[in-house]
Amino acid sequence: MLKRFALIIMPIITIILQSLPNGVALAFMGSPGAEPFIEKFSYFDAFPIGYACFSPFLTAITTCVVLLLLIIYCITNKSSLLNPVVVLLFINIVFSLCHYALQIKSITVISVLITLALVVELVAVLIYKKELSTRE
Repeated sequence: MLKRFALIIMPIITIILQSLPNGVALAFMGSPGAEPFIEKFSYFDAFPIGYACFSPFLTAITTCVVLLLLIIYCITNKSSLLNPVVVLLFINIVFSLCHYALQIKSITVISVLITLALVVELVAVLIYKKELSTRE
């Protein structure tokens, strides 16, 4: 039972990281010949969407859905909920990597930590699913 609740820890940490204001960095051009200036935003901020940087917001929303599904799983113990969690985590990692591919200057330490946390959560859920299948 404790292992089930341990699955919730990484999504909570990821959501906390996504809430920090330094997750997304956008480079804006100032006057001609001037250096671009960097503005930083939270993953939950809708401002970067207007500048075609949509993947952080999708990553944040998908992480919330993953957390909700894992909470429901911990309460109900229905192992069928783990399949959509694995799919959503995989999609979430792809969203997170799209963020790097589209805007190289927008990579921050927090965004790298978020991607690593998503990978760790995916591995943890896959290991937990394998343990469940060997017990049954």
